[in-house]
Amino acid sequence: MNWMRELRKKVIKINYEDVKIIKHPYKAEILRKRAKGVLYKIICSYEEKLKEWAKESGIPEKWIHRSRNGMPHIDLWGAMARKLERRIEHGRTGDEGAD
Repeated sequence: MNWMRELRKKVIKINYEDVKIIKHPYKAEILRKRAKGVLYKIICSYEEKLKEWAKESGIPEKWIHRSRNGMPHIDLWGAMARKLERRIEHGRTGDEGAD
């Protein structure tokens, strides 16, 4: 199964009232030839909650965008993904349901 279908299945299971973090591998040819690695999607149907989470996490609000289904989210990879991983390791994510 391709990684995008797998990610969509995870997103469908989310309680959209909470900020959720989904960790998923990605492939370079999908994301404009960036190196392989881990992609974090931070998702919440309440954009104000997502903005608050971003501010607390040091992520610019302008990084919030909407998927085709209208769901506000933030995509993180590279240095920002590593920063988020360190926060997860120390239990400081603001999300109790990280995958």
